[in-house]
Amino acid sequence: MQFKTFESLKFKDFRLLWFGNLCINSADWLQILTVGWLVLEITNGNTIITGSVLALRTLPVFLIGPWAGVLADKFDRRSMIKMTQLAMTILAIIFATLVSFSDFNSTGVTGPLRIWHLFLYVGITGVSQSIIRPVRQSLIANVVPLNNLRNATALNAMTRTSTRLLAPAIGGMLIYWIGFKWNFYIEALAYLGITLSMIKMNTPYASGKPSGKTSVVQDLKTGIRYTWNNKPLLQLITISFIPTCIFQPLVFILPMFVVKVLGQGPAIGGTLLAIMGLGGVTTSFYLASKEFPFNKGLAVILALIIGCLAVCVLSFLSVIWIAYLMFLILGVCQTNIRVGTNTLIQQIVPDHLRGRVSSIYNFDSGFTAVSILALGILFNYINVGLALGSLAIISGFLGIMYLIFAKELKGLS
Repeated sequence: MQFKTFESLKFKDFRLLWFGNLCINSADWLQILTVGWLVLEITNGNTIITGSVLALRTLPVFLIGPWAGVLADKFDRRSMIKMTQLAMTILAIIFATLVSFSDFNSTGVTGPLRIWHLFLYVGITGVSQSIIRPVRQSLIANVVPLNNLRNATALNAMTRTSTRLLAPAIGGMLIYWIGFKWNFYIEALAYLGITLSMIKMNTPYASGKPSGKTSVVQDLKTGIRYTWNNKPLLQLITISFIPTCIFQPLVFILPMFVVKVLGQGPAIGGTLLAIMGLGGVTTSFYLASKEFPFNKGLAVILALIIGCLAVCVLSFLSVIWIAYLMFLILGVCQTNIRVGTNTLIQQIVPDHLRGRVSSIYNFDSGFTAVSILALGILFNYINVGLALGSLAIISGFLGIMYLIFAKELKGLS
């Protein structure tokens, strides 16, 4: 059997998209890691404020996400990314400068940096992410032929998992050695990277934009109606809300988990994210070179259930080597879910609706914010492990319900 792991990289435009996604995912992981520790440092460990800042990163998807999908189907997708990421480059440099002229000590922070700066910076990042996430996903099918879609989706997922492997580990060490500021300068450089890649990229496999003059509201209704009437697609999108409420919050609240449960610092936090990335990279390599061992829909359900079991173990056993193993399993499960779901959406949905359906799929990111906020508040009243474990048990039960009753989803291949 021919080894075709990197087959889609033979297409120049996919290489540019892949590089751009590598850049923006590096920026994502650096910000998630660094902002979490920075807020804890400024607020002397206040979990409610930390949870609120981190939740703000995903909250804008509720208001902006669906409309961004409509715009992605109406206008040039590359231009949307170029404009937003150039703005983020400038903003990241400004924020890094604020951090550079501030001093951190046991009593908090002195200098120009204030907590509202973090709320503002993270909030604007959330707006940017809400706009371009469905756009980036829709572009995959525009730069490779249909028969390369699974391979391209797996390689694209590798940009997320590989940067999770490297960026947090490097970022954690930089915080430990020289402080917070350089992580934000690197973040700015990463935003510039995706901007430049979009300037050079073309979309040879994109279909023409719809010629009819319809309103944004009508276009959004069309996307919702299409999703609602397609039962397998509806089941696929609704199940994606569950890992978003259990796996993603764990990444955002990692500083609180590492401090409260494991009793460790940023270096261990970065290592845990890196190990999760290792599991994801390994899975991405496998899925880029081979088909799923069974139907993709079934693989998504099983990965959800196994991942919930891993979070349960993680929550109740505060042993570092067990935490390493569980984060490795979580990386495998998350990548199976992401690649399976994204590939199926790209396969099922026609190009002129892909932006809207992708934005509906990404609407689940907003529930990450709700989950983070809820956990941040709960952590002040009950044990961190108990709160996470309870959420994992509920999520695992819902996964079992899909396994029993969602026949259409299980049949998707």
